Amino acid sequence: MEDFVQLLLALAPIVLVLLLGCGVVHLGRRWPWVTLALLLPVITLAAGALGYAWHEGFEVRPDTRQMTFGSELGRWCFTAGGLGVVLGVPALPLVAIARSRNGGRIGPVGAQWVGVLFAYFLVCVVWSAVVYSLLTGIIK
Repeated sequence: MEDFVQLLLALAPIVLVLLLGCGVVHLGRRWPWVTLALLLPVITLAAGALGYAWHEGFEVRPDTRQMTFGSELGRWCFTAGGLGVVLGVPALPLVAIARSRNGGRIGPVGAQWVGVLFAYFLVCVVWSAVVYSLLTGIIK
């Protein structure tokens, strides 16, 4: 039973990313401007939180890649800001995908959902590596 719980905990972030992508596409299909009006402030606040964490100071030891922060608030701002930027910036193209004409319908249909959500997940993974490398100066 403990192995099953650990498996669920490992899969939870992936499921949350896919649910967020699905929610952005559904919201963007009906209200694209509202979706952008929600995404842009989230990304701006997340970038501001990363800026605050940068100002408070953090350091990454190259040998262990362990991060040390100047304050506890800086740690939380780095986590929240990184999460907002990593999930928010790749969600912007989802609004355009949600409004694209697909025959007589608007947005992805059927198996196209798998491609859209997989692409969103992959872009989030790559973008997280880019953001981490830019912030810390460590290229994996």
